Amino acid sequence: MTNYNTKNIRNEELSVFMLKLVLTPILILYLSIMVYFSLIPGDELVDTLVPEYSVILHFLEFLGLSIILLLCFPLYASKYTKTYIASMVVFMALITEAIQYFVPGRFFSSLDIAVNLSGGLLLSLIIYIVSSKNKNKNK
Repeated sequence: MTNYNTKNIRNEELSVFMLKLVLTPILILYLSIMVYFSLIPGDELVDTLVPEYSVILHFLEFLGLSIILLLCFPLYASKYTKTYIASMVVFMALITEAIQYFVPGRFFSSLDIAVNLSGGLLLSLIIYIVSSKNKNKNK
């Protein structure tokens, strides 16, 4: 029986390691792409072609970031994971807009920050609500 439990623990550790191995580079790549697109001058952007989709693109960009963070960081689980994820979303929302202030044809927009945050934190809010309901059912 002890041997079986040890084997399960090793398999779980290997699974977590493999997920870290895959998800960490995906997170780094996604963050790099976000910064790259923030550095593109305004006259070369999709925003200039279809400005009405700008808000949707910002929302989806940060929803994607939130999904990747929620998949990645519970693997490094600590009691600060939720705080770290929210902080990362806020930091990226601010930094991508701050970068745009210095890029020709781009500008800092508080509306974009609000949309970025709503996209990034929506998934966290949904997960919090679902997990709260599950905790109440288990009591």
